[in-house]
Amino acid sequence: MQELIDSYFADGKFEAKVQELNTLISNYVKEDSTAFCTYEEYQKAVKSLTTLGNLRAKSVQGQLEGTVPSTTAEQKVNSDKLISAGDLNIRDLGSMLGGKGGPPQGGLNGGNQFPRGNSLDMDIMQKAMRIIQDASGTISDEVKTKLRELGLNDEEISMFEHMKNMENTNNRPIPGRGNTSKNN
Repeated sequence: MQELIDSYFADGKFEAKVQELNTLISNYVKEDSTAFCTYEEYQKAVKSLTTLGNLRAKSVQGQLEGTVPSTTAEQKVNSDKLISAGDLNIRDLGSMLGGKGGPPQGGLNGGNQFPRGNSLDMDIMQKAMRIIQDASGTISDEVKTKLRELGLNDEEISMFEHMKNMENTNNRPIPGRGNTSKNN
């Protein structure tokens, strides 16, 4: 770990690599009418990625030196010794769940996009997946009722159905369901 910190972060290679990749693709992102985010969001994400990488390196360095707690238990007890993220907002790194304020008309990849875009709560998503998994992946009327009680609307429920249809089409299981496929 120390070698990684010394040879990649401390000497600026990480920032240089991010900038090199940014230089290679930024114009494509800027001109892409189907991009997942605006160019301004992309630029913010690049800056946030650089900040996040450097903060993580600083945290690891502190853990190696013993000045930053390295276990969850120690971090809970000594939170004042953690590396502050300052004004870094992890959401600035973006998401594949919408971009540009929500999904394009008809969704992405034939509708594979949640209508609320980035605002679909991860806890709700996990609970919804659990409901569907408990029903062996079948989205019956009873499952739809449970999903509505969870707060999902019909459009969002149809996205889960679309995901199921894609799984069947591609003969790929949804992770965590416990099903198998010869293509895995």
